[in-house]
This record gives sequence, C-alpha cells and structure tokens, in this order.
Amino acid sequence: MSVSCRNSIRAGGLLALMMGTVASGLAQDPVEVDLVIGRGWACVTETYRVECKRTETTLDLPIDDDAVSSSVSLRSPRREVDVHGWRLASSRSHRVEPPTILTLIPGDSIRPAAQGEARDRLLVDVSVRTPGTFDLVLSYLMTNWNWEASYQMSVRGEIRNPASPISIDLEGWVELNRMGSRSFLNAQVQVVGGETSEGVGANDQLGILNLDPFSPLSDLWRPEVAPPALEHAYPIPGVSTLLPGRKSLMQLVSARRVTGQRLYGITAPDIPSDIRGPGSPMTQYLLFRNDRAIAQGRSLPPGRSVIYLGALRSSIHQEGRIRHVASDAEIRVDMGPTQDLLIKRISLGDIQSAAGYYEARWALRIDNTFPVPVEVEVNEEPPVALAWTVSGSTESYALENQRILYRMTIPGKYMESVEYTVRYRLPEL
Repeated sequence: MSVSCRNSIRAGGLLALMMGTVASGLAQDPVEVDLVIGRGWACVTETYRVECKRTETTLDLPIDDDAVSSSVSLRSPRREVDVHGWRLASSRSHRVEPPTILTLIPGDSIRPAAQGEARDRLLVDVSVRTPGTFDLVLSYLMTNWNWEASYQMSVRGEIRNPASPISIDLEGWVELNRMGSRSFLNAQVQVVGGETSEGVGANDQLGILNLDPFSPLSDLWRPEVAPPALEHAYPIPGVSTLLPGRKSLMQLVSARRVTGQRLYGITAPDIPSDIRGPGSPMTQYLLFRNDRAIAQGRSLPPGRSVIYLGALRSSIHQEGRIRHVASDAEIRVDMGPTQDLLIKRISLGDIQSAAGYYEARWALRIDNTFPVPVEVEVNEEPPVALAWTVSGSTESYALENQRILYRMTIPGKYMESVEYTVRYRLPEL
C-alpha cells in the first residue's frame, strides 16, 4: 500500500493563499500500526509506505481528532526522507464549534485553528534525494482512551471435598473505550497499567487542624500519599480493529480444564487470640500457574473476576478481583471460607531473657476436620507492638515483610499445634 504525494508549492504568496484549501492526495492505510494504551491516553505509532515521484512533495496523512499536537513526531527509519515541517488541516466540510482547537506549526507558536477547521489531516512537507518508495513513521499521543480487564472462571469438581479432583476454565478480555475520529485496522495493541496501593488514603483531607502548608512538620499530620503504582505492559494477542466512538472487546486468554490445586490460607488479622473460641475458618484457594498453556507466556493485567460453579455457568459462586499475574506466576482463586478447617492463636506467656530482652511464646492451633490431609498457609504476624525477631519455632518458616510464613500439610482429622517464640526489647527511657 502507498500514500499519494503532490508537488509542493514553493511560491510564497500562492502558498499562503492556498494553505487551507488546496486539495490533498488520498491517504491509504498504514502498513503497520502499534498502539500502547494507558489510563486516559494512547500512543500511536504508524508506518506508512510512501511513493514520492518528485524530490520535493507534500504527504497527506490521517490523524485523529484527539491527537496531542505537541507530541507529533515523524521520522524515516533509514534517513532517506527529510521532513521539513507539517501542519494540521481538514478534509471535512462540517463546522467545528467551540472550544477552540489549537494547531501546531513547526517553527512557530501554537495558534487557534480557524473556525470550521477539523484536526483530521496531517500535511507533511518532505524531500528525497531520488524519487521512489520509502517508509515514514508517524507517532503521536492521544487522549480519551481507557481500558478494563475482566475474567470469567468456571470451576469443575466438588468444591467442599478436598479429595475431589478439580479443574478450571478461564476466559479473559480487555475492553477498550475510546472516542476520536479514526479507525485503526490490524493494529498490534498492548495496554499499560498498574495496581493501586492498598491501605493508603488520598492526601486531600486536612481534618480539624489548620496546618501551615510551608511547615515541614505539617506533613506529619496529613494522610499518607499513595506511592505511584508499578506500571506493567500487557500485549494483546493477534491484531485488532478499533473503530471510533465504540467499545472494543479483545480476548486475553482462553483455557479449558486447567488442573488446579487446593490451598487453605489465612492472614494474621483474621486469626483470633481467644483460647475459649473454636477459631476462625480458613479460606480455600484454587491454585494454577500462568504458564504457556494459559496465556502463552504473557502477563495478565489486574481486573474484576466472576467465578462460576460448573461448566454451564448457571450459578455464580462469587465475584472478586485478580491482581497482576506475571508470566509463570501462581494464580489464586478465592473460593471462600470453610468451617472444616479452623485456626486460633493462644498466648503461652512472656519470660525475661538475658541482656534486657523479653521472649513471647505463641501457639497456632489448626483443627482439620476433613478426613484427608490438606495443605495450609498461615501468614502470621506476632501481636507484639515492638520490634521483634524469631528465636524459635516448631515448624519451618520463611520471613516476608516482617511476617512469619508457614506452609505445611495437616493430616486428616487432626489438631496441629505450631509454637513459635519471638524476642523483643523494651524501649529505654
């Protein structure tokens, strides 16, 4: 495919007279389109194969209404085409109402566009040493784009029976929502985004205090600002066609009968410290890996999820959210709590140790009423307000972010007791 060119007009007076009215050559589709789409924006990169019959020509390229003028960039990969300048023009006859549209002229300041001008054409003045066919890469930023990921999972097997084999059907999509005026055909698409930080509020509430914004001490009284989320890129398989002003649904993953494993877990805030109660139920998770059989080695973006029981999807078990899943990482499907596996924390007392240290002893009692062994994971945090270190444990563990992580197998119809000791020191006056 090629892009038509026309002779550029070099007579100064005539050029000024005909800048907005001269007829342009028809622009064909680009030979390659790459779209990187974030939250509220998109970066477009298009490769055009242009046929220049003269050494100095003006190319007529399409550009979207939502393009950011100051971001337009043109280049020749082999440096065969010299770009002298470009301007935004219109091929449409309807009038554009306020707000005013701004147009960028290279080497000049940004000026308001004349009323009735629509920003859907890009006229590019170029020169070549020898007439022929060349590649030209156009890139620019756009506004008014957004995307959202969603997943559906169908769980096959008996949920309440840990001895029953279990498998998962997984479907995932990305929904694009955009405005603009252009269609993008056979585009390579990847979306970019990250998870928001949990447990951190927005820094927009000052409370009842009248704070001096220039005082460094005022920051101690303000809510903590959420750190920027880590951005990830998620390629969409295949090519996509995106139409203006419409939503597009693109498939991320489709897998059938993926074998899952069961894991029962709980975190420290959900473990009661009460010797009299029966304990809290642990949560059942289904685990499977994001391997090449799932998403062909690609990462999966965060998004909402719906879990069905059975292949017919007639019964919604629950709704939730999948966080970012790296390639070959573990995917956990929350299947809810189970009353057949209870846990509680019991204090075994504090003793004074040597050199001014104290030691606190705790026991985790895990009651497995299932008739078969089950694998459990306990993310424990000792209820000690001071800095601590582990000085002993009856089970092997790992330390992650000041949490004691236990992962073990509990026999069927068995009460497991995991005891650990932490050492701490009282603050000095």
